[in-house]
Amino acid sequence: MGIDVTRLDADARDRWNRRVERAPEAMPVHRHEALAVIADATDTTLHLLGGFKGEEPVGLLPVFAKRRGPLTFVYSPPTQVRIPYLGPLLLNTEQLKQRKAEQWHA
Repeated sequence: MGIDVTRLDADARDRWNRRVERAPEAMPVHRHEALAVIADATDTTLHLLGGFKGEEPVGLLPVFAKRRGPLTFVYSPPTQVRIPYLGPLLLNTEQLKQRKAEQWHA
């Protein structure tokens, strides 16, 4: 069974924040409120992506989209902000064996 990546509802900010809290490498900037401020400040559209293995969430990735003419550019994080890393955030890594967790991080 593979990992299905889906776009999460913007209305599901509480669920997003609960999932972010479960990620060991998450920072306060990963919270929905902070991501919304970044999107407003950079004039981009925020898209919240989630990776699921069946019903179980295994990863999160916030991406920011900006249209320029006929093209759409996608960033994570936007180039205008000085945030070094926004994802992907891996969830439930404590349940994995060490070898499998290291493969996911590679």
